[in-house]
Amino acid sequence: AVGYLFALTSWKDKLNMYPLPFARIGIREQAKELAVSASYTFNTTGKLSLSDYDILLGNFCGGVGTVSILLLLISAVILLFRRDISLGAFVGAVAGNVFMSVVCPVTSDISDTLKYVFTTNMTLFATIFIISDIRTTPHKSYYSFYYGLFTALISYALLLTTGIENLSVIIAVLLTPLALALKKLEDKIKYLKSTETIVETVKQNNELSEEIAADISVENDDISEIASDAIKEINEISGNNVS
Repeated sequence: AVGYLFALTSWKDKLNMYPLPFARIGIREQAKELAVSASYTFNTTGKLSLSDYDILLGNFCGGVGTVSILLLLISAVILLFRRDISLGAFVGAVAGNVFMSVVCPVTSDISDTLKYVFTTNMTLFATIFIISDIRTTPHKSYYSFYYGLFTALISYALLLTTGIENLSVIIAVLLTPLALALKKLEDKIKYLKSTETIVETVKQNNELSEEIAADISVENDDISEIASDAIKEINEISGNNVS
């Protein structure tokens, strides 16, 4: 993702131009005609005329591996079941985009906005493979949920105001330090809680030891009294026998 951002910064005009769908290009040939991505069209005009079939199979201009929506959905399901990505971050990112699409739709039809928000700008790709990466997201589901939600809200807001392509990837990379900071904070809280637990356990053991020592002291006193009484009785019996 960082490499993509570097290339995007250096060769933005060339990197965001794509061959047309179904164009036949030889290995050593260059595409005769390049076109802007569907993301650019959606961001600048708010209009796209793509069928659901073309969207699912990725028959539109965009980055390789990021427009095959059906394959991305299958990948998401598999990775979620294998727990290779964070469920909290994934749900948070989806919820953030859904919320913004309903509150501030790009098109007049909310359903079209929802469809194109997730299928363009590498949104679904970034949600699965960057935002939900368990190596960077916090451990707890509610921490990772708010991280994913916050990332989606920022990406959508900047999409409305700037129209920059593939903002989901850009914002996800820029906010990765925030995710790592939350993860570090979470580990620190966990360490402090474990330390408090150890201290409390030691304190309880000390209190228990003091209670046991007090009980033993009482029992020793009782035994001493019983022994003294027994000695007195034995002396009395011995004196009676002598007399």
